[in-house]
Amino acid sequence: MQVLYDVLLPGPWWHPLTYSGNGKDFPEKGCRVRVPIGRTERTGIVTDAREVKGEVCDKQQFSCRSILYAVDEAPAVTEEILQTLFLAGKHFLCGPGELLKSAFPSPFFDGKEAPNAPRMSPEETRTYSVTFIRDAKDSDRFRSYLEILGKDDHGGFVIFPERNRAALFWENLPDKLKERAILWPAGNGKRAWESWIRVLKGQRNIVIGSMGCLFAPLTCIRNVIVEDEGNPVYYSRRYPYIHARSVLTYRARYWKAKLVLGGAMPSSRSFLFRKEKCTARTGGRLIFADKSEAREFEVRGVRRPLPVTDAVLTRTQEAAAGHGVVMWLLDRIGYASGIWCRECESILTCPKCGTATRWETRESTAVCPFCGNRGKLPEECPNCGGAFMEGIKPGIEASVDLAANLLGNKALVHEWHKAVTKEKSSRNKMLKKLEVSGGIVTGTRKALELCDDIPVALVCWLDIDTELLKPSYDVKYRAFRMIWESLWRGMEPENRKVILQTKKTGTAWQKKLGKGWHEFWESELAERKELDLPPWKFLVEINTKSRIKNEMLSILESEGFECLDPDPKSGLFWVRTEKTETLRKAVEPFFSVSRSKEGFPRMRVCID
Repeated sequence: MQVLYDVLLPGPWWHPLTYSGNGKDFPEKGCRVRVPIGRTERTGIVTDAREVKGEVCDKQQFSCRSILYAVDEAPAVTEEILQTLFLAGKHFLCGPGELLKSAFPSPFFDGKEAPNAPRMSPEETRTYSVTFIRDAKDSDRFRSYLEILGKDDHGGFVIFPERNRAALFWENLPDKLKERAILWPAGNGKRAWESWIRVLKGQRNIVIGSMGCLFAPLTCIRNVIVEDEGNPVYYSRRYPYIHARSVLTYRARYWKAKLVLGGAMPSSRSFLFRKEKCTARTGGRLIFADKSEAREFEVRGVRRPLPVTDAVLTRTQEAAAGHGVVMWLLDRIGYASGIWCRECESILTCPKCGTATRWETRESTAVCPFCGNRGKLPEECPNCGGAFMEGIKPGIEASVDLAANLLGNKALVHEWHKAVTKEKSSRNKMLKKLEVSGGIVTGTRKALELCDDIPVALVCWLDIDTELLKPSYDVKYRAFRMIWESLWRGMEPENRKVILQTKKTGTAWQKKLGKGWHEFWESELAERKELDLPPWKFLVEINTKSRIKNEMLSILESEGFECLDPDPKSGLFWVRTEKTETLRKAVEPFFSVSRSKEGFPRMRVCID
């Protein structure tokens, strides 16, 4: 008697690989096994086992390599997590094997000893439910989350788009809840493995974290809370491209748990599911400043000036005089976005990937915003040898000197964006200075996270129009939620004013800021329905080699899929579909083991 095992391995294949065993050391479903693959060995997870007669393999003329040995005597992975891996891999068109790399701490696949996974099933008497908490103020929503967690002694998740927010929520837990809770660490190494063990043993049954905790081995889950559920951050930035809310929805459904979708503004999908009127109003806290009337401040070495309106200048001085905290925000990192030659008008591009670079004042560096390559800013044009290289548009660093001159003290001006070194000590020092003396924080939208730590009197968006120029179908939503977050996030939002510098005051989406997000979504969803965009249909981005792209396009178009090919020379194209399952069946042949040498396409499913 021979036993065939389906083994799920970290890799690009959409299905487990089959291995044989003698059945003596019978590894169960959920056990780790060591198997050969190619010329190497890997650790995988058994997902199925079946007995076959010895001659079956001979008649079907295929051979199976044998499992080398079983790592576990009993399952180390629960049935529910295996099911979630397959569901997420299926829906997001990446395969469960790709998810293994991020779902488990790295020591798991190094063969480290793990506790036995509990064999538990959901209670038959329970039913899955969805609750929406859409209070504008963070403090009101968080209070509701604590009430939900406090009513149940069983397991639960609370997930945030940013780990800093998760840590703040954990720090403010009542002692009784904190005894049961764990703040999931960043990264995928030793600390994550230690947390994994504690949760698997049942020592902690409330997991608080961000994207890294989606597959924490909780059992008997009763509550799954997704804070700021419409935040685009929940789309994973690296492959495999999944959505955190969807993964936790699968887990909540399995355990018949209560799924709580929270946030100051709902996503398109949840608003479509449960339409409600927004009760929050800006109450005169939102100010539009016409950029055509702005003063234009010259920036040394940059082609275009930095426009700043009198509304920003005057209100900044007033707030700073009262030791208030002011934010000047511009979503352009660096001293200037774009570097060009005044003589031949060529733009300086990255030598590695060809993307236009930005200028950072630190060490006069040219930085690629796409691949991260850094190089010294050239004194001469690489194209014509000209000596007149300059920036194109001022970035956020260019506003620092202007802010310092306005306040008459550079010590009162701080920077906070992803290019700033993020040591916790430097952040704490900055917050202490702001608490005592106030001042200006110049930065990108990332600076809004400081609202969680200190009251902010004024937020000034220096160029809101830039947000609407980004090539994305949901660009209006991203701009709207960014301003909505500026109005309501963090401490004492009711005392905060927000100024938007724009060339187009009074546009439709701007007017809806004063009326509430339900007004925005009603019109936005109507537009998207006409264009068959999410959430009405899934929009799938496919990126592959040009030759494979042409082959895929031919098959998909012949099967009736609507394909969008904006650049025939690139390997990128888009597909609209009502169900990802139908698209999956059409492209599945491109993910077979036999095509490993050709490489596999990468797909991103847009759901909101």
